[in-house]
Amino acid sequence: MRRRGATEGKNMKASSFLTLSAAVAAVLGAVIAVLPVQIASLFGVSLDPNGALMARYVGIAWLGYGLLNWQARAAGAETRRIALAANLIPTGLGVLVTLFGIATGIGSVAMWFWVALFAVFAAGDAYFVTMSPALKMTQPARA
Repeated sequence: MRRRGATEGKNMKASSFLTLSAAVAAVLGAVIAVLPVQIASLFGVSLDPNGALMARYVGIAWLGYGLLNWQARAAGAETRRIALAANLIPTGLGVLVTLFGIATGIGSVAMWFWVALFAVFAAGDAYFVTMSPALKMTQPARA
């Protein structure tokens, strides 16, 4: 039986985070793509047919993030780092956009669910991109 080294253990944590992120993105993406009006109403947001179509696009994009994370979880450290950095954009900006919505009176108190969800995943993405020793050893891709 082989013993895991410190670096391999850290990689497992990034892989686990990517697996969790993939599952959450896939489930929410599928539900939002299929039931956008019903999901929005849970958060005090009403959607007309145009808004429902835009929400479906968001759901489809989340399905893409789910697939990206699912594939990256088993890839090398550099690929995991790239996926996590890509995730940091929608998760980090998701916090800001949702806070803006709350501040301008959009939705109900349930909108704080999205703030918390985006914040948890943004923090995890940022940690693994910047602080994880296993992923920090890799260099970002150069154009």
